[in-house]
Amino acid sequence: MPLPYTSALVTGASSGIGAAMARLLAGAGVDLVLVARSTGKLDQLAAELTSRHGVEVEVLPADLSDARELARVEARLGDPSRPLDLLVNNAAASTFGPFADIGADESTRLLQLNTVAPMRLTRAALPLMVKRQRGWILLVSSLGALQPAPLFAVYTATKAFLTNFGESLHEELRDKSVVVTVAMPGFTRTEMGSATGVGETGASALLWDTPENVARAALTACAYGRATVVPGALNSALSTATRLTPRTLVRRLAGIATGRMKSA
Repeated sequence: MPLPYTSALVTGASSGIGAAMARLLAGAGVDLVLVARSTGKLDQLAAELTSRHGVEVEVLPADLSDARELARVEARLGDPSRPLDLLVNNAAASTFGPFADIGADESTRLLQLNTVAPMRLTRAALPLMVKRQRGWILLVSSLGALQPAPLFAVYTATKAFLTNFGESLHEELRDKSVVVTVAMPGFTRTEMGSATGVGETGASALLWDTPENVARAALTACAYGRATVVPGALNSALSTATRLTPRTLVRRLAGIATGRMKSA
C-alpha cells in the first residue's frame, strides 16, 4: 500500500534498519529528519536522499543517551510550526556477556538509549499528534523481547519494556487517530546484528534478514495500523512458538543457545 506519511523523524538513521527506513520513506516522497550520533554519515545519507528523491532532509546529530542532546530532539518533535507525521524510534545498542562483567555505566547507558530515550521522544511527539488527530509512532523492538536471553540480559529486558510500552499505547490511543506499532525483528544484517556472534551457517542462516526487508515490513504494518509485526515468516512462526512454549523450557533453551555462542 502507499505510505500515508508526509514527514518523519528517524532515530538511529545513519546505518542498518534506520538507514533502510530513511531510504524507503524518501522513495515514497516523505520529508525526513535524520537523527544519529554520526554527523558525517547523516550528511552523506541526506545528500543521497535529496539528490535521488528530491525530498527535504534535515540532519539532527544527537547522542540520545545524553540528556541535553535528547532534549534537542524532543523540542524538534514538539515544534507546532513543523509537525511530523511519523516518529521511528529505532536507535539502540546492545551488550554481550555475563551481566557481572559488564560495567554499570555501560548498562545504564544501554537503558537510557533503549528505553528512556524512546519513551521521552514518544511523549514529546504525542501531544501534537493527538491535537492534529494524525500520527504514527513506530518502535523498533526485537524478537528477543519475547524471551529471556542469558548474556543479553539488559538488552532483551529493554526490548521487553519497549514492546509492552508500545502495545499499551496502541490501545490507549485507539480512539485518538494516532497509531503505535511495535516491530520485533529477529537477527538482522546490521553492525549490531553481526556483534551478536551468531553465524549465518547451516540452519541459523535461515533466521537472518536484511535491513530493507525489516524496514519495509515495519513501515507497512504501521501504515495499516497494526499493533505489532514480526518481519519474516520464519521469525513470525518462532514468535508464536515462543508464546506457546512453557516459560521454563524457553528459558533453558535460551541458556543453552547463548552458552554455545559464548564458547564459539
